[in-house]
Amino acid sequence: PIKRIPQTIIDKYELEKYVVNGIVYFEVTKGMYGLPQAGKQANDQVIEFLQPHGYKECSITHGMLQHDTRGITFCLVVDDFTIKYTNLDNLNHLHNILNQHYKQYSTPSIKKSTGGPQN
Repeated sequence: PIKRIPQTIIDKYELEKYVVNGIVYFEVTKGMYGLPQAGKQANDQVIEFLQPHGYKECSITHGMLQHDTRGITFCLVVDDFTIKYTNLDNLNHLHNILNQHYKQYSTPSIKKSTGGPQN
């Protein structure tokens, strides 16, 4: 109901034009950060987008994907990727595919890991 929204917010976003019978109506067409469903929605979209490029979800670990023939595996957690790759060409392959669908503000941060504790 519009009466529960502070007047400063109503004025700032000109909400009066969206009121019907005392209620503000909006349709959400994109995911919203902070919602419990946002992580699952993002994961489902990535899986669907990457499948034609040879990536598939691992059968045992939900949210982990791997390529059919390339030595690359990655995990999506909310909006961050953790990627394990065997050579830079495999990483670039994934990065180029993701750039086709998602706007990226910077290149990936590459950190080499030996699998042991990091200092």
